[in-house]
Amino acid sequence: MNTSSRSAAERTGRIRITMERSFDEFDDSRRADFLADFLLIAGCEATQVRQIAVLRGCVRYEATLDESLIEKLLWMFEAVRQGKQGPEIEAFAALIRKHQIVNINADYKLELQLVVVRPADRTIVLVHGWSGSPDSFGSLPQLLRDACRCSVSMYEYPTGKSSSNPSLIYVARNLDLWLRNHARNHRLAFVAHSYGGLVVRKLMTIQQGYPVPLDDWTKQITFVASPFDGAALATALARVPGFKTAQVKELSPNSPVLFELAEQWQQWSAKMVPEKVHVRSLVAEADEYVPVSSARGLDPHPAVILNRGHSDVVCVERSDDEVLLTILAAFRESHFTDGDGGDEVKGILALAPPAQTRKEDSHLRMVVTPVNVECPACGRVSPVLPTVEVFRCLHCDQRIVREASTGQIRRSSEGGS
Repeated sequence: MNTSSRSAAERTGRIRITMERSFDEFDDSRRADFLADFLLIAGCEATQVRQIAVLRGCVRYEATLDESLIEKLLWMFEAVRQGKQGPEIEAFAALIRKHQIVNINADYKLELQLVVVRPADRTIVLVHGWSGSPDSFGSLPQLLRDACRCSVSMYEYPTGKSSSNPSLIYVARNLDLWLRNHARNHRLAFVAHSYGGLVVRKLMTIQQGYPVPLDDWTKQITFVASPFDGAALATALARVPGFKTAQVKELSPNSPVLFELAEQWQQWSAKMVPEKVHVRSLVAEADEYVPVSSARGLDPHPAVILNRGHSDVVCVERSDDEVLLTILAAFRESHFTDGDGGDEVKGILALAPPAQTRKEDSHLRMVVTPVNVECPACGRVSPVLPTVEVFRCLHCDQRIVREASTGQIRRSSEGGS
């Protein structure tokens, strides 16, 4: 829960779009045409654009927008300038060409706020497998709530013997959208069973290119009996009428989707594991569908659960269940559960909005982008302005010094008090 008196959705800024066209020719019809195109690209409604002004000279269009929209527009403008590819970027490039846009910049109101992290800022996300449902986890959601004192959410998607059986990439992108709507800026941990493990793998690998990637907020991923190399049963099922669905085809050991995902996961893991994200694989020794060799993934030391099959390995009913204890141990190792007990963890003074802030000077205009700095004491990340050399960790209150010349991070000799 954010203690700020205003939510992120209520924070606004002033955006300026400069067009190299005649002011006199920019009449009401052209303004309406530009606004329609602008709203379509920005993905917002006219009611979200406030205090519109069109200024003379070359045409300069000014408007007050929500912070999230400004971040999106600035990111897309920069992506076009850098020659990046993608449907959204190409559509934005067409807007630039059509309306002769030469520059986009913005001012945010500078404000300082005390950031406070509470247990509610942590979310555990459970993702069920093929033909599964939230019921697949038994009492695990409540057991995790009791043990971790944080939010536990279950992501549900269409699956099984159904005509609505979306492909892996669509499920992963929908999970991305769902998390941004329901757990924005929360510290995340995942427990993913079977096909759900493939969904989470894909979710992580598509984060590159997002202005706010979700893997920056992910601390731990536990895969349970996930068929990373496919399941032989899927090959047989794909021949049965009613089971020839996208998800069943993707579960085949010869699936090109799994082949490509394995390569993408290796590349992602090389950058993120274990320094930023802790990953654990649980394999069921009596799994009748997914071989333990397929379920171990890249975990060099997978946790082997004896006498449990593919479905009952994740259906946990007792607080002393070995599966629950293994998941909780992984959470502790990743520091996901730091701050238990209901105590607030006092943070540093930070600029809001955290993603990008414009600083005004009588002689200079520059973009100040807070950077994520990893605490040498607890290993967790805090947003800090590039010009700040001494600060306190947002999570453990350790006093930290950053050397201006080298960028090296060290604990202050004054400690955390």
